[in-house]
Amino acid sequence: MGSDNRSGESAGQSGQGPAVAPDWTHRHIRFLGFDGQAWIQLIGGLVIGLIALYSSYDHINLGSRRFSLNQQSGIWCILASLAVVAIDAQLATRSRRREEDRRGLLSSPEGQALYDDELLERWRRWGN
Repeated sequence: MGSDNRSGESAGQSGQGPAVAPDWTHRHIRFLGFDGQAWIQLIGGLVIGLIALYSSYDHINLGSRRFSLNQQSGIWCILASLAVVAIDAQLATRSRRREEDRRGLLSSPEGQALYDDELLERWRRWGN
């Protein structure tokens, strides 16, 4: 009456156990060189910059002293801080991608050997 296949075995794989889906290396979606965490950082920095732009930033209070600022110079400071946020987000994205690639490389014995050889070569170059 047909084979009852309740054990998870497929035809032609008897004794090998259930078929397992291949590993899928998850690559984060990147847009303009930024991953998801970097976009969150950029949006947060932009929101803080907009709050500072639309707030009164004509003076700074440090302790009991008050320093007056020219409002036009504050705009350039805000733009400079947004540039720093973008650079930091880009560097963090590259660091996460490098670590992801290293983990992928180290997941196989061939990749581990290649990584060890590369480290040894870097060590030799550094020592000379």
